[in-house]
Amino acid sequence: MQMIGEEDFKNMGLPHTKQFLNDISQEDKELFLAVYSLYRKLFLNYLLKKTKIKEYDDGLLSSDLKFLKVPVADMDIYQYISHENLGYLYLRNNLYVERLTTEETQFFHDKLRTGNEALDEESEKIIGTTISRVIFEDVMKDGNTYKTNYGPLAQSFMAPNNALVIGIRFDEFNLNGHDPSTWGNLHVEQLKYVFALSDKIEKELTEILGMPAVVIKYDEYSIKKKTVNTKPLSQ
Repeated sequence: MQMIGEEDFKNMGLPHTKQFLNDISQEDKELFLAVYSLYRKLFLNYLLKKTKIKEYDDGLLSSDLKFLKVPVADMDIYQYISHENLGYLYLRNNLYVERLTTEETQFFHDKLRTGNEALDEESEKIIGTTISRVIFEDVMKDGNTYKTNYGPLAQSFMAPNNALVIGIRFDEFNLNGHDPSTWGNLHVEQLKYVFALSDKIEKELTEILGMPAVVIKYDEYSIKKKTVNTKPLSQ
């Protein structure tokens, strides 16, 4: 499991959690980041098991439209965390694991202590019952549903604050040996494919998971690159 570093974590859009981290000891901070990293890993594995997200990702890889993967060094932290399982799609939500109950938090502490990172039956149950609470962006601090941005301040990056948000990104502006005019035509077809696929994913994830789902396309101009290397939790 990749442990998310403090600097990368602080580059995510979690102002309340950032302050929370500043107010706790270094030992508690490391434990919190370990819980966050484990929860995120199990959440992704939950999505891989429950939905067709891997199938859709494989479809991008095998497409005749030749979608290039983003180099690891150019990924943001959200895509980086998912890249060992998915090449193009990734979990884009911020996760507020401080909202877990004492019992739920202890469950993850126990998993960390025993080195059990598997999505076992109990983990699956806890992830399934806590997702909506952990991903909720309480933008107005009133528990109500609004649209908020998951990236730059533009309409294309807006989604309900209770939605599961899936990012999609490929190495969009790489000519890959094409001349500009040929690449331009290919790029148009790639975008058509991506937007049609996004609609399909949104509908199916909403139906399967029983919550709003939104797919947002990112590129190199709408992300913050990972700033420091993550490190394995156990070495």
